[in-house]
Amino acid sequence: MKRLIVISIFVLGTALGISCTPSSRYTVTLNIGLGGESNEEIERTVAILKERVSHFGKPGQASIEGNKVVLQFTSTLESTNVYRLLQTPGRLTMHDMYPRFEMEGFNTALIEYYTREQDTVKPFDRISELILPPVEEYGGSYIMGYVTEEDKKELEALFGLPEWYQYIPRNACPALLPIFNGSESIYEFVLIKGHPDHLPSWNGNIEKVRSRKNKYELPELVIIFDKKGTEDFERFTADNVGCQVALVVDGNVFSSPLVTDPIKNGRCNIGGNFTEAEARMTMALTGSPELTVPVSVESLRRD
Repeated sequence: MKRLIVISIFVLGTALGISCTPSSRYTVTLNIGLGGESNEEIERTVAILKERVSHFGKPGQASIEGNKVVLQFTSTLESTNVYRLLQTPGRLTMHDMYPRFEMEGFNTALIEYYTREQDTVKPFDRISELILPPVEEYGGSYIMGYVTEEDKKELEALFGLPEWYQYIPRNACPALLPIFNGSESIYEFVLIKGHPDHLPSWNGNIEKVRSRKNKYELPELVIIFDKKGTEDFERFTADNVGCQVALVVDGNVFSSPLVTDPIKNGRCNIGGNFTEAEARMTMALTGSPELTVPVSVESLRRD
C-alpha cells in the first residue's frame, strides 16, 4: 500500500551561515531500514527527517512506498550536506577522556615501537607514521599526537586494529579532536573512555538545541535538557570536575570542554574549533531523536 507524506525543504542557507549555492531542486530516493521494519518504524524515521529539515526551512511532501521514500525539495544546501542531513544517525554521546599526562606514556610507547619496528611492514607501523611524522618534517622533533587533514581518514580506518590495545586500556577508544590552525585543520589524537556505540545516547533527553555566536563572535551550541537529562548532566559534570570531557556526534569528537563546576541548570554551552556551518548541522542532527534504523541515499538528482 502506498502512503503519501508531504515534505518540502526551503533552506535559507546564507542567513544560517552555511556554505551554499543558488537554490536547486533535488529529487532524493531513500532506502529506510534493511527490510522488515514496521510501518511505525518507517513513519517514525520520516518524522525525524522532517524534524531535521525543519531546522533549515518548512517541511513539505514525500512519497513513501514500503521502505522506499522519494523526497523532492528546493534547497541551497550543497549535495554533501544533504547526504549528511538525511543519512547520519545524529547520535550524541558524552565521554570521560584520558588526561594528557596519561597520553604521554602512550606516545612514548608509540615512539619506541616506531623506532624499533620501522623497517618491518605491518599495518600498525602506518599508524605510528601518521601520528608521529618523521623527524625531518618538523625541524628535528616529533609532533606527538597530531594528524593532518590529509591523513585523517586513513588513520580512522586503522582505528579498529587490535594492535592498539597493546598500548591503550581496553575501555579506551581512539579518536581525533579537530583543531583549526589558521586555514588548515589538524586533529589531536585523544583517547576517550568507552566506545560511542556502547554508551547511552543523550538525544532522547534534549528539549532543544540552539546555534548562536558567543561574545567573541564565535559559533557555539546551546543544548537544553529535559528534567531527566538535567539530572543526568549534573551527575556527569559533578563526576568530572577538573577534567576534560568529550562530546561525540556519530563517533566524531565535536568538542572537549573542561568541566570547572557541576552544571545544575540543564544547559550545556559548547564552544570549540568548529565553523558556524558545522554548528548548524550539528544542531539539526542532535536536536532531534537519533535515527535507529539505517537510512541510505539510493539516488540524488540535482536540477
